[in-house]
Amino acid sequence: MTAHLDKLVAEGMVERIPDETDRRVINIGITIKGLNYIKISRTWVKNNIKKTLMVLNDEELVELDHCTETIKSKILKMEGCHHGTIKK
Repeated sequence: MTAHLDKLVAEGMVERIPDETDRRVINIGITIKGLNYIKISRTWVKNNIKKTLMVLNDEELVELDHCTETIKSKILKMEGCHHGTIKK
């Protein structure tokens, strides 16, 4: 974990912030550069998904939506969740 954080700090994506009350604690905060990277990455991903899905017709999009909802439901069930909330 430290090596990954060191790389992100070196790239200016995050910063280490010492805890004011406990010297043993180092918090991690995202920088403006990191936020901009996330924003650009989300836009890039969204555009590539749109480009990929443009080849599907309406029927295929409905089928994809159904399959996605089925997968989401199965994952939530495996995690002990129901409709996005944790079962107690």
